[in-house]
Formats: sequence, structure tokens, C-alpha cells
Amino acid sequence: MTASRSIQLLQRHAHRLSPDKQAVARYVCENWPLQQRLPKGVADKARLAYDRSVINIADAHIIARELFLEAANLARISGKAEA
Repeated sequence: MTASRSIQLLQRHAHRLSPDKQAVARYVCENWPLQQRLPKGVADKARLAYDRSVINIADAHIIARELFLEAANLARISGKAEA
């Protein structure tokens, strides 16, 4: 899946995520491609949502990947519900 498709899925399904994940998803979508680590407030939300520290750009990309995978899963589930 391309990065642009991942961002589209994340934007479309972000409202179905927990509030902490929504805040991180919003930041990722607005700032993709990520060029720096997450700001403190966003990193704190990511730590709460994923129970892991987000201290550098590599951590930010791991969290973004988790969000992309979750959005893809939500898209798959909603596609089954519509069928």
C-alpha cells in the first residue's frame, strides 16, 4: 500500500480510533512524511495509546505504521459490514 493511500485510509477512519490515537493520527496526516520526532503533547498521547516511548523519528515512524495498519483493518472490517 502506498503512503498516500495509507494517509487516506487513516483520515477516513480516524474517527473510529480512541481519542489518544485520534490526536496522533491527526498529527501524522497533517505532517506526513514525518521529518522529525513527534511534539511532546502528541508523543504523550502516543505513549498512552501504544504503551511505548516515542523519543525519536524512528519511534514516530513505528507509531505511524501501527496507525496505518489499524486504519487498513478498520477499512477491511467496514467493507465486510457493507457487503
